[in-house]
This record gives sequence, C-alpha cells and structure tokens, in this order.
Amino acid sequence: MMNEFTGKWLIEEMELWDRGFVDLNGRGHFTFEPDGNGFFAFGAVDCSMCGKRKNTRVAFTFEGFDEGDMVSGRGYVNLTGENTLSGRICFHHGDESDFTAIRDK
Repeated sequence: MMNEFTGKWLIEEMELWDRGFVDLNGRGHFTFEPDGNGFFAFGAVDCSMCGKRKNTRVAFTFEGFDEGDMVSGRGYVNLTGENTLSGRICFHHGDESDFTAIRDK
C-alpha cells in the first residue's frame, strides 16, 4: 500500500535545473497513484512511472518524452517528513539529479 506516497508532490528544488526550467510548462511535480504507478512533469519532460514500495522508499522506472524525444530511466523517493520527500532521478544514458518535493495541498 502506498498511502504515505499517494498524491501530487510539487518539486521544490532539483540539483541540475533551476526553478525557471523546472516550472517551464507548469509547476514541476511527481504524482503517485495508490498502486505505485504515476507520472511526473518538469521542464520539457513528461513521463509515466511504474513504482514499487520497498520499505520506506518507492523505486520507479519511467518512460516518456523530453522535448519530443523518447526518454527512459529510473529513480527513487524517500519520505523525509509528513509532507516532504527527497529523491533522485536518472535518465538512461543521460542526466542524474537529486530533488526535493512537498505534498500538494
């Protein structure tokens, strides 16, 4: 069960990209469904996720688009508080970035 992770999480900070890029096409976010799947969007990136909870972490793979080009990769998130999480996203043969996010109210 994914209760602690379920919902929309607004990206507060990313290691590689500034706020201007993260929010380029609307507020950057990760959204987790109760089954662990979901999606995320930031900058010119729009991807679907397939996630699985492992203890206090959700690990996920993703695929989607970055400026119209197909992308895929993996990542994870950890709860760092009731309404905060941190994680890392890794594009296959591409960039990797840590990030923090807050629960959308």
